[in-house]
Amino acid sequence: MGFTDAGCEYYCIMVVSGKEENYKKKANELLALRAELHSSVQFFTKSMKTSKGEPYQEAVFPGYVFLKTDSLEQVKKIDLMYEDAEKID
Repeated sequence: MGFTDAGCEYYCIMVVSGKEENYKKKANELLALRAELHSSVQFFTKSMKTSKGEPYQEAVFPGYVFLKTDSLEQVKKIDLMYEDAEKID
């Protein structure tokens, strides 16, 4: 069960680690086709620096993305789950 914030619910989705950004992009493309849902998939990163001071981005929650929606029942009708990890490149 997700938690509610201003009429929206948030759900955690486990994905292949390292493919979070790709999953987010493809899922948001599918959700955009149904704009009335007011849904999005989010992935959080943090800015880090190497020991040499070079900046890079690192996942806050590796292997997870977050679905924000106002209608989980409608989102369930959209195939956001990819059975084959190769579909997400």
